Amino acid sequence: MVELTRTYPMPLHVMVLRYVTTLLVRTAAVCGALFLVVLVLGLALEEDALPVAPEVASGLDAFLRMFMGVVGLGGIFGVLAIAAIAHDLYRREQRSTLDALVDDGIAIKEWPPVRWQREAIGDSLRGTMILSFFGVVLGPIALLAGIFTFDGSDLGFSLGTLGVALVITAASVLGIRSALRKTTSSARTLWGEAWPELHRLEPGRKYSDGGLQTLNKRERARTARAKARLEAAPPELVRLDRIDGVAATVMNTAAVVLGLCAAVVALLTLVRKPCRNCEERSFGETTEGLIDVAILAGAVLLLVGLVVLVLGTALEGWVTLRLRSTVLGMAADPASEAPPWFLLRRLLLEETPLESLTGHLHTVGATCLAFGIVGTLTGDVYPFDEWSALFPVLNTIGSILLLFHASGWFWNREPTRLQNEALLVRWPE
Repeated sequence: MVELTRTYPMPLHVMVLRYVTTLLVRTAAVCGALFLVVLVLGLALEEDALPVAPEVASGLDAFLRMFMGVVGLGGIFGVLAIAAIAHDLYRREQRSTLDALVDDGIAIKEWPPVRWQREAIGDSLRGTMILSFFGVVLGPIALLAGIFTFDGSDLGFSLGTLGVALVITAASVLGIRSALRKTTSSARTLWGEAWPELHRLEPGRKYSDGGLQTLNKRERARTARAKARLEAAPPELVRLDRIDGVAATVMNTAAVVLGLCAAVVALLTLVRKPCRNCEERSFGETTEGLIDVAILAGAVLLLVGLVVLVLGTALEGWVTLRLRSTVLGMAADPASEAPPWFLLRRLLLEETPLESLTGHLHTVGATCLAFGIVGTLTGDVYPFDEWSALFPVLNTIGSILLLFHASGWFWNREPTRLQNEALLVRWPE
């Protein structure tokens, strides 16, 4: 959905807070996915479903337990707690900036801010609310635990526990009260909380019960108007659209193959030994050979699928850059018609070039850091002591990828904003 809105310039500290908040939330999501994968591996190891030697299983069990502790407690709950605080700071500073733009007459009613800026207008202290909710639940529990386990032999520890519980409870109550308090805002007075007008080329749009319904990309591309515009578009756009379609198909197929291969390898492993106390099953020579070939083929296809995903992501980034340069060239020609809407829409929704690619870099970087940090902490456990040199390399690679993600987040953000506004003005309908 592309709305007739404006991306108002924000100070650097607001963009840094937005980046930190987004980074923390994405990191928590990556940690959550890794936690589920490691949990499944841990259950398979617990049931002796993995064909590994006992001494290797012992080291692998220590690694997985450390991984779930670091990634689960630190990567999910710890990161989300920091993200909640960063979110509220970011929203407060963003709302203050929008209020200043309204008070100075720079922001006008006909051009409301884009969605990610508009959310700050009526946004409550959501992060404070979430943290306070957990504090209200955990504070009284800690208080009751301190009362029932009060021991005069260690008076300082007992009183300290009660004091911390009281502080958590009181701070949480004040936090909820602050989050529910209504605030006044010049931006809210000017724009309210109504839906802004949509771009005139947005197909399939309609308002229903206050909500907005739009067609998805596939349905939009199938409409006669979209097909007609694509056929009349310059050959370069047609070629880029076809390459993009092929890349998307290949990437989706690779993702499906990855999931199927992982499931097949896990299933065949369980077929040979369904549980820890079960004896390993022995099949005929032909069947055993087929199982070995299937497991080997699944492992090879997993590696091939990962390579294809990386190449597809790079190709997607190249198509996006070429698409932007081609459309900007068309916009410079006064006689050119509007490009197909679903291609123009893709550019208008981007805040920076290669936005999708930098998101993938963050996912890979956070994964490398997770394994690198846990491997460093358990590096003296067999068999990971033989790979001790690998974990600093993973930490370095992860840090470099996160630096690339940070540079991609801020790279050409302001020129991209101005380009998108120019495209909206060039083809308003």
